[in-house]
Amino acid sequence: ASVAGLDSQQIRLWVNHIRKNNQNEARKIFYSKIIPDIIDNRPVTPQKKYTGLISLLGFTPEAVVLTTKMLRPQKLVVLYTSETEHFLPEVLEYSGMSHDRFIAVEFKHGQEYKSDIFRALTEALKYFNRFQNVILEITGGKKIMSVQLSIAAALLDIDREYSIDICQIAYTKYLSELRKPAPESL
Repeated sequence: ASVAGLDSQQIRLWVNHIRKNNQNEARKIFYSKIIPDIIDNRPVTPQKKYTGLISLLGFTPEAVVLTTKMLRPQKLVVLYTSETEHFLPEVLEYSGMSHDRFIAVEFKHGQEYKSDIFRALTEALKYFNRFQNVILEITGGKKIMSVQLSIAAALLDIDREYSIDICQIAYTKYLSELRKPAPESL
């Protein structure tokens, strides 16, 4: 059986593992079964070939992995905080990126660090040549981080230093008890 083209048995198994607090098994199912299903059933043909993906890492590293798998950039730069740093090995393992194409840039957030995300984005862009196509994925992190990052990208794009597109993973159904989007709604 399938739900919106996805294997409903795998989705139920994933949900059950999360409910039982068996995060490792849930992640394995999501990365090895659900993400390939999503990609097969929702093929994305980017309008451009992206040299780089800069992704904001929040408490759901699945967004970074899914975006990387869908867009297949040459290089991935992950912007992270001290609270999300522990997800970096997971993103590296499941994104399909090699160590030499995976870069992590830390930033601080909070009222006293309002401009640090701009600094982190500027640092991330140093890994790309000027005028290369770079896409910024803003699904992860807090909403204010996404807004700040989008503003920073717009300012840098206005200067025509880089060609920066922005993307976000959208969903139509949120599983509030699991604090995750329903895979069939991605």
